[in-house]
Formats: sequence, structure tokens, C-alpha cells
Amino acid sequence: MAQQNVSIVLKIALILVVIELGIYGLVLLLIPSQFVEFIGANPTEAVWLRWPGGILIALAVGSFLVIRNPGGQGSLVLTLTLGFLLGGLAMLYSWIAMEYSADTVHLAVPTILNLVVTVLLFLGWQSSRDTLG
Repeated sequence: MAQQNVSIVLKIALILVVIELGIYGLVLLLIPSQFVEFIGANPTEAVWLRWPGGILIALAVGSFLVIRNPGGQGSLVLTLTLGFLLGGLAMLYSWIAMEYSADTVHLAVPTILNLVVTVLLFLGWQSSRDTLG
């Protein structure tokens, strides 16, 4: 079997994806109400945060699997790239439109992180297209 090499940029991006999605996923799945209270946002019913937490964990696991076996996983990398781009842009819009009730740092950090990860994922995908398929 041929060695499946991907760029260091893609590996770093996927590690960031695993960490970010894993942490947010676990927090939203297990303690959504406490998280909302911690960041000072308006309260909401836990169900609206709990189910996306499960999806985020699944995407983190999928990203980890891409790190381990990247061959033919270009579609997943592009899907993650699009997800982080849309999420980052949505948060940026909410930040600019002042649609957020909590402290700005709780919106600024994930917004910037999502947009940086978007760029890293895209550059990593570009440099690893032969392996990713």
C-alpha cells in the first residue's frame, strides 16, 4: 500500500478541527445550559444546543479519521471547509450586527478561529489533492 501523505498545513487544520469541534460538541451535548449561563448569553432550551453537540462530535471523529487515513477524503475536507467558512461568516455577521448578548470575547474567539481554520483547510486541501482524491 502506498504511503498517503498530506501537507502539514492540512494536518494542523484537522487537529484544530478535532479540538474545536470536540470541545464544543462535548460541552453542548453534556452541559448546554451551563455553557450558555457561563458565557452570559440569553437562556435557551437545552435541546436546541444538545443535538448539534452530537453532530459536532461526529464531525470531530470524522476529522480524526481523515488524519489517520486521508486517501479519498477530499469531499469531507471540502465539506468541513465550507462548514467552517459559513459558520465563521455567520458569527462575523452577528458580531457586526450586534445580535449577540454575551461578552464579545465569546463570539470573537470562535469567529476568528473558524475563519483561520477555513483558510488552513483550504490551503491544506489544495496542497494534498492528489492524496485526498
